[in-house]
Formats: sequence, structure tokens, C-alpha cells
Amino acid sequence: AGAGTKGSIARRRRSTRMGFCWVVLVPLLGTLASTTCREVRVRGRANLPSGESERLPEVIRTTELSATTFVDEEALKSRGVLLFRDLGLETPQDFSAFLETLRWPKLVLQGGGTVRSVLADGVRTASDEPATHAIEPHQDMAHNPRYPRKLAFFMLRNDCHDGGGETILTDMRAVTNQLRRDGVLDLFKDGGVTYKKILFSEEDVKQNSTFTWQRRLFAATKRDAEASLATLPPGTTSYRWTGADELHYEHTLPATVVHPDTGETLFFNGIHTNHRDYFDLAPHIDTSSGKSPYDTFFANGDTIDATLLDHIRGVWWNNSIAVPFRTGDVAIVDNILTGHGRMPWDPHKCTRKMLIAHLQGSS
Repeated sequence: AGAGTKGSIARRRRSTRMGFCWVVLVPLLGTLASTTCREVRVRGRANLPSGESERLPEVIRTTELSATTFVDEEALKSRGVLLFRDLGLETPQDFSAFLETLRWPKLVLQGGGTVRSVLADGVRTASDEPATHAIEPHQDMAHNPRYPRKLAFFMLRNDCHDGGGETILTDMRAVTNQLRRDGVLDLFKDGGVTYKKILFSEEDVKQNSTFTWQRRLFAATKRDAEASLATLPPGTTSYRWTGADELHYEHTLPATVVHPDTGETLFFNGIHTNHRDYFDLAPHIDTSSGKSPYDTFFANGDTIDATLLDHIRGVWWNNSIAVPFRTGDVAIVDNILTGHGRMPWDPHKCTRKMLIAHLQGSS
């Protein structure tokens, strides 16, 4: 069969007893080690934002990344991700010690959008969201004035061999190019994106007990919370307190950033993942009071409509692959070049536990 292209992903089809498989070459993510016929359903998945939109692909296919044996920074800039296998790491402490061998400092940044548990120095669970919940592809803390430039993932355990729990990796060069052609980048060029956030107090919270300023900002008191916000770059954040000790704060940030090593201008934001439609759909998050922990707007305060969100999400998903990481795998991800997400799995059938470390903060 002949070769063809779609975005930055070239596919060559070959016949098998099962029908058709795809041999996949993803320049950003490296040459894939083997062929897979397994599909991961995207469109129509329960509680997935824009999940019924025809802009989302019906399925994406699982792929196996080829592993490397050393930290090649040029390869990371080219591919956006490096996979290491058979390093002999077995515990969070092993992973933390491995990170000490890298040149990038470990970070713990406040104000993240997901629940995590600390397991070792600089090492946390990637997400404590329910196993049955899909996490759409995103860039870590792209909604925050300060973010990690690199991420390290360690698959502590994964025995979901029959499917589920795949890691989503997204080519942000392809996403940016397509959104630029579609005129989406122009919509945000004047001012960028405004993120409005509400964090509740642990003492008064009746819902969303993980979205508290004590937990998200690592603060024991209101003064600590204010001091935490004060560490963000000047002029990026405003806040106010309400009578229920709710912290309302917001950032207005560009929708793109310039990659400090390559000079490329790339889509980098939380427009879709921080919009309230995610929180309204998530069964483990209660927005029945009308208060969503996070929401996104145009910089002038105008709402971002569902059609545009569908379009943005469709571009993300159509430039993504699903990777079934194995127990012990380590992946170094450039947080600007490569987005990531997670497919759900059945916790009654298998176990999956991914750890994360944030590396090399933004300037």
C-alpha cells in the first residue's frame, strides 16, 4: 500500500488476518517500534468534553514508542518525548533518585488543576482523578503564569494488558499549525485567555473538597495563600476573598508561548481543559451550586462558545496517539512540544499507577 500523510503523522497500511493495521511514523514522537491494531474510542465516550462532536475522531490507535538509552536533548527538542525502558526502577524513591541524575531541577508548583499525592522528593501521583474518568490531552499548568517546561513520567504499575489506561501524547507543532490555518490563533492574539478560578476553604467547603486554597496553594492560612499568589510573576494575577473565605482569582495569559530552545511559537494554554464544561461533566466534581472551580474566557471577558471548544478539542485529539506504557517505563516530555492525557480503565479488572515530576520551571 502507498504512503500518505495526515498532519505530521505518516501512516502506511498493511493487511493482516484481523483486517488492516497501521504502521505509524510520528516524526515528533519518534519512530514507533511495532504495529498495533488496537483502537481506543474517543468520540461518544461518557463525560468527555465535546465527546459527541463530529470534530473528534471516533478512535485513535495505540502505538509503541521506541526506547532510547540516554538523555539526548536534541532528540527531545525534535520529538518532544523520550522513552526509557528497563532502568530497574521499582519505587517512587528510585524514580526520585533517577531524576537527580538529570540536569533539570525538580519543581513543586502551586495552583495545579488536578489532585495529586506526594510519594517522594519531587515525585507525586500523576493524577488522583477516578480511574473511570478520561483526562483529555493538555499541557501541564498551561493555565498558570508559572509552569514546568519538562515533565518526567514513571509507570509504577500497569497490568491493563487488555486495554484501558493508555497515555495520550499530542503533537503540539501539528496542533499549532492547524489552529493557525483555521484562524483560531488570531481569535486570541489580542490579550490571550482569562482564567477565572475559585478555591474554597476546607473549613466551610460543602463541595469539591479538593479545590481548596489550603490544598491547591499549599497554604495553612489566608495570609499563606496570598503569599503563594504573590510569588507569581508581577501583573499576572488578581484576587479577592468572599465572606465564606472563598478565594476568587484570575490570570490573563497569552494563548501561545515561544519555545525557549527552538524559537517556535506554539499553542500553550488551558482554554479547553480549564473551561467549566469539563467540570460540569465530571461526575466527581459538583458544580450544582453554579460555581465551577475554574473557567476560561477571552481576555475581554467574552465567553468561549461550544463550537470553538469543539474545534479546539478536535484538533488536539486528531493529532494524538495512545501509548500503552509498561510497568517501569520512564518518559521525559517537553511540556510545550507535547501534550498528554489519560484514557480510563476498569479498576476492578486491572491496576495502573503513573507518577510525575515537574522539571525546569518557566522563566
